[in-house]
Parts: sequence; structure tokens; C-alpha cells
Amino acid sequence: MTSPTPALSADAAAWPEGVLYRFPTLFGSTVDVSEARVPGMYEATCRACDAAPLPHTRNQTNEWAQEHSGKCRALPRPTA
Repeated sequence: MTSPTPALSADAAAWPEGVLYRFPTLFGSTVDVSEARVPGMYEATCRACDAAPLPHTRNQTNEWAQEHSGKCRALPRPTA
């Protein structure tokens, strides 16, 4: 049996500029992955708790983003 995927918050539904892809968190926010300013590097940012490791290779960034999104229990910020 799988657990239901939470609905994304209103903020999470609109993709910020430069975001390549997203991983949904446990409570409806996202971890966004984008290209870093350093060529060939990528960065991830959790939109719920603001966790953001230093830029890494694409594989390392994906691994962190996937792992963090599966554990983050921070609630999305209210829109109003």
C-alpha cells in the first residue's frame, strides 16, 4: 500500500524561473533543482525549510534533493 501524495501548496504549483525539476516534500512543498552559477554545477533549495547545500554535480544534487524531500516535515509557508 502506498501513502497518498500531498497536494502541492499554491506556491509550489508555480515554478520559479530557472528551476529544472522538483521533488515534492512530505507536506506539499518542493525541493527545487536548478543550474548553479558555476558551470556544470547544480543547486537544490527546499522551499519549506530553506535547506540548501553548496552546489554539486547533477547526480550529487539529485541525490540530496530526493533524500531531503522524502524526510522534510516543514510545512509550506502560507501564501497570505
